[in-house]
Amino acid sequence: MKDLIIIGAGPAGISAAYEAQKLSLDYLVLEKNLIGNTIYQYPIGLTVFSTVNELELEPNTLFPAREKPTREELLSYYTRFVLENNLNVQWEEAVVKVEKIGENHFVIKTEKAEYETKKVLFAIGAMQYPRHLGVKGEDLPKVHHLFRETYPYVKKHAMVVGGGNSAGEAALFLAREGAYATLVTFRKDWEETDPKQGCIKHWVKEPLEEQLEKNCLDVFFLNRVVEIKENEIVLEEENGDIETLPNDVVFVLIGSDADLTMLENLGVKTKNSKYGTVPIYDEETFETNVSGVYVVGHFTEARHIAGAIEVPKKIIPKIAARFEKGKEGETVFCSICNNLTEVNPCMYCASTTRDRSQICVIEEHYNLLAVEKMLNYRGLYHILHGSLAPIRGVGPDKLMLTNLLPRLMPANNAGIEVKEIIIATNPTTEGNATANYIERLLKPLGVCVTRITMGIENHSKSEFV
Repeated sequence: MKDLIIIGAGPAGISAAYEAQKLSLDYLVLEKNLIGNTIYQYPIGLTVFSTVNELELEPNTLFPAREKPTREELLSYYTRFVLENNLNVQWEEAVVKVEKIGENHFVIKTEKAEYETKKVLFAIGAMQYPRHLGVKGEDLPKVHHLFRETYPYVKKHAMVVGGGNSAGEAALFLAREGAYATLVTFRKDWEETDPKQGCIKHWVKEPLEEQLEKNCLDVFFLNRVVEIKENEIVLEEENGDIETLPNDVVFVLIGSDADLTMLENLGVKTKNSKYGTVPIYDEETFETNVSGVYVVGHFTEARHIAGAIEVPKKIIPKIAARFEKGKEGETVFCSICNNLTEVNPCMYCASTTRDRSQICVIEEHYNLLAVEKMLNYRGLYHILHGSLAPIRGVGPDKLMLTNLLPRLMPANNAGIEVKEIIIATNPTTEGNATANYIERLLKPLGVCVTRITMGIENHSKSEFV
């Protein structure tokens, strides 16, 4: 029986697999299509407008030719990450049924095999069902609900229906490459500037306006699409007038929805949100109302790709901590230092021979062995289980930091005063920000603070520099 089966090999699923592997969990990722399949469906040649640090699975591992990666560079990055880290991913194997047999016991059936697992993490994305207009003629061959490339439509009347970034990008591609492009949208969507409301982002909107000025693009403010015909499209303007325009191809890009069927069959509750129907889950653990079933990624309310990558880094250790390990006991967080342990407190905190006047602060539990080995360190530890990353929404409240200051009191440290805090975070922007924050936090207390820079090689082995 597996500890964890992850359904989906997009950025969220890959991130979860990488974290599970670092924790030595017996896991498996099942993907019905390709690694990073959502990215594979992006338009060919698209420049991804998220920043590199939002897209990376590990800091300083994505190196695009320009400031931001293309679809092809990003797809290559995620695929290579799976292969180079030997992640246990099986693609082109669709899950057809998930059944809960009992507590910590699920059966996963695919088109090829059957698996058993203690926990299930759904990382399925949100592009299974493109939304439709529901108008006459939408089933014509010229109507598409996914935009891939421009060149078949050069010098053709191409219409894009939608008010979000995907629609804006498609219209921009078509206008730049010689199509007679028209963006059909609601005025309120065109004039919206709040990114949280799903508007066309400014880095797409500004070049669209340039194409308008060049007469390479039209924008049609509509009330509704009336009918799609073989060589025309009938639209109702915002003032109620009906207009018929020549048309060769239509792209209906008004959003898409996840396939929640398997979750709903398991009894997972859902709710309506501004993104559509989403599963209900605990905001700290991302566990649903069905014990042992977790969700992560674009089909939750943490929709940004940075969140899809970051959330598994928080929840996989929590999942690992809940596993029962037979006679060895249960893996939990040490109540003192946050280490993963089967005995609470852990062996380091319970030791009577270690130097209790020193505490070394590290980002992840697996950094501990590197400290022991490279520095011959014999003090205590404090594990944050992450680092500050404001751009990804990771603030101090997301780190396991609140129990550090109470540890400085002799009454909480076997009567021994803590004289030195050693901060050993990674030499990344996030690691340095974390170290600076902790140093400021400790400064008023007068405790000695020493900083040591730690580097990561091969995504798993730590060493000091």
